[in-house]
Amino acid sequence: FVAAGDMVRDDRAKGGATTIVSEDIKPNEAPIDGGKIYMMNGGWTNTVAVYNIASGALTEIASLGMTDDARGMFVYDGCLYYYRNVAAGSGSKGLYKVDLSAAKPEAVLVDAFDGYYITNCVVAGDKVYFTDVWQVKGSVPTPESSGKLCVLDMDTLTVSELN
Repeated sequence: FVAAGDMVRDDRAKGGATTIVSEDIKPNEAPIDGGKIYMMNGGWTNTVAVYNIASGALTEIASLGMTDDARGMFVYDGCLYYYRNVAAGSGSKGLYKVDLSAAKPEAVLVDAFDGYYITNCVVAGDKVYFTDVWQVKGSVPTPESSGKLCVLDMDTLTVSELN
């Protein structure tokens, strides 16, 4: 988890201590799957990256540039998905998929998802529950999003609003 901007490991439940794993990793959302932590790593430019817990290696998957970031990260069916939240007018907005079994994983646009901003994902079966919130780094949610709870059907890539 993240504390004071650093990636840390908390071993207090095992009689250990909380230790800093890396001061260079600045994750946004960080789903864990198979001993790896997937994240948007902020810095001079934002990247989608994977941190291998066992080896301590941090590997970049995709560069997002200075104004774009990755939100709504989740792992489904052997792939990492993330929503690329972008500066106004960018054609790069949308849901991206990364095949984690590929020798060199690359991000591929799945759908632009016009009208929705995907954050805070929870996967249940073939459904992904998310909030429709566009949030610029360090600010409150912007008025362009509804704040509604939504569900994405991974079989049809359709979105339904729940409230």
